Amino acid sequence: MQVGLAQNATAQEYIGSQKCGKCHEGHYNGWKTTLHTKMEQDVSTTGENVLGDFSSDDPLLPFTLDEVDMLVGSRFKQRYAKKIGDDYYMLPAQSMPLS
Repeated sequence: MQVGLAQNATAQEYIGSQKCGKCHEGHYNGWKTTLHTKMEQDVSTTGENVLGDFSSDDPLLPFTLDEVDMLVGSRFKQRYAKKIGDDYYMLPAQSMPLS
């Protein structure tokens, strides 16, 4: 699974949102000020944004926070991904803290 890529783009072809913004400045500036830009976060730099409870020995949580490289989501639902090689793979649990 590839996380955060534009539709039909491969990792080798994806140029990033900033380069798109050079030609599509209005759309880019509108998008940049929304929470959509924060839906995928590198856990190594945003560990404080992880909402799941990784402190217990819950048998339904088959991985530790140390295995999480990226989170996808926000306040209402977070999913967790592990990076293997150049790709991210969703881990088999999610957090829904406000439900």
